[in-house]
Amino acid sequence: MKKKYRFDIKAMMANCELNYLRLCQIMPALNLDGLDDASDNQHLEFCPAEDQKRCHIDLGADRLAHLQLMITERCRFTTMVNLHLNIESMSQVCQAACVNLSIRLYHDVNMAEVVACNQQPSRLASYQYPNELMFQPDEKEQQNQFLAEWLSITLKQGLSEKVFLDAQSDFVWLASVEASSAQLPPAKANSEVVSLAQNAPRS
Repeated sequence: MKKKYRFDIKAMMANCELNYLRLCQIMPALNLDGLDDASDNQHLEFCPAEDQKRCHIDLGADRLAHLQLMITERCRFTTMVNLHLNIESMSQVCQAACVNLSIRLYHDVNMAEVVACNQQPSRLASYQYPNELMFQPDEKEQQNQFLAEWLSITLKQGLSEKVFLDAQSDFVWLASVEASSAQLPPAKANSEVVSLAQNAPRS
């Protein structure tokens, strides 16, 4: 007989606290120190550049993941963030390769909680199964763990969009240098590749 799922509130709170720290580390704009306590709720129709973060993650085996964070609402004690994840070469065949998470940050307790996945709210700590949305009994726990794993990967392996594009530019530049050196006679290739690299124009 399958053991009934029991929601572990202590583990959930610990995970939410860690996710809050991870999000603030990836996206410094989430730090609301100095925000006027009397300010009204802000529903952001146009997201400024500092309220967005795009990262690219090399997963190996020619797979690249793109993760975007965007602040969609600022309130006195909470902030709403949208996370969009897309894994190249898998999004056409696997639904899990393209995910949207709505995350609410609670600044008074330093916690971040997934409140919706792909526009489907997940309000309950546990669900009876089967249910209308076919959520698993531990759906809430799974969604917050999913967030934890991808934030951890982003911190360890992610490149911001600017760094990623600069790295791509460097790769193209290096490839052009190597292609130029390949056209040299073998005896000169090793000795002249350095001068080619020094003199090659870079964008």
